[in-house]
Amino acid sequence: MEINAQAEYEQSQYKGYNYIAVFKDIGTNASNRRRFFLAVMLFIFHKGTGTDSLNYFAPEIFAMIGVPRGSSSLLTVGIYGLVKLIATVIYVTLIVDRVGRRLPLMIGATIQDCAMLYIGLFIRFANPEAGGGTSAGGYVGIIWPVMTTIYLYAVGWSFGHCVAPYVVAAEIFPARIRSVCMSFCLFTNWIVNYGITSATPHMMRTMGYGTFLFFSIITFIGVGFVCFCLPELKGRSMESMDDLFSHSLWSMFRRAYPTSDELVCHDVREQLAREDKNDGTHVSMVEEREAGKRV
Repeated sequence: MEINAQAEYEQSQYKGYNYIAVFKDIGTNASNRRRFFLAVMLFIFHKGTGTDSLNYFAPEIFAMIGVPRGSSSLLTVGIYGLVKLIATVIYVTLIVDRVGRRLPLMIGATIQDCAMLYIGLFIRFANPEAGGGTSAGGYVGIIWPVMTTIYLYAVGWSFGHCVAPYVVAAEIFPARIRSVCMSFCLFTNWIVNYGITSATPHMMRTMGYGTFLFFSIITFIGVGFVCFCLPELKGRSMESMDDLFSHSLWSMFRRAYPTSDELVCHDVREQLAREDKNDGTHVSMVEEREAGKRV
């Protein structure tokens, strides 16, 4: 009922909406501006974790930690992809709709952060390339912990940034601007992806282990951003977002989780009241729902 009423209300209020009107709405409406900023930043941090660098340059990265090139390198890359697939399926089927978006994202990104930090420090102090990754170099025994760390990174990615930004962006925008905002978010996603993957070979040549420390720092900043600015959307109706984002993004951690008295949006309530002022059917249904929540 609430969704239908909200859809009818927006259709009646925003007929003939075009791209100019959408961006004007984002620029002049503080609530929509906060949502837009939140979604775009999530996609920037989504790529800033360095996951695409691992995806595209996995053989080179495994060589940096001492894995010999050839069949061994291809096997480790294949296992990395398989771990991501299994972890993502588990997240989508068992976690995102039961646990939520916020907590798994923070935990997953923290795992990624720690993994990148460990990889960078391992390359800096163990210097596996000096031994060529062979038993003669004496590094095979210490390669396995860092390889396991890379696989844990894949799990953290799957439980966090892999899916969460897309889910959040699809849920926070009102219907009248959702398609345009999602398009811009995906545009941002691929632009940042192009920039990072283009820069990665140069970063690995010039910065070496610093490449992974850089991604660790970006991921750490992203965890802080999620902690302070991303509310939990599980349990909230899409129509309640106007009330939620009327508050500053930096205070969202105080409203991180929905309360039992979250109600139908005020504009929907008024629309229902106007339509049913004669018999009050819809209004009474809303009041009964609210009374049940308070009990």
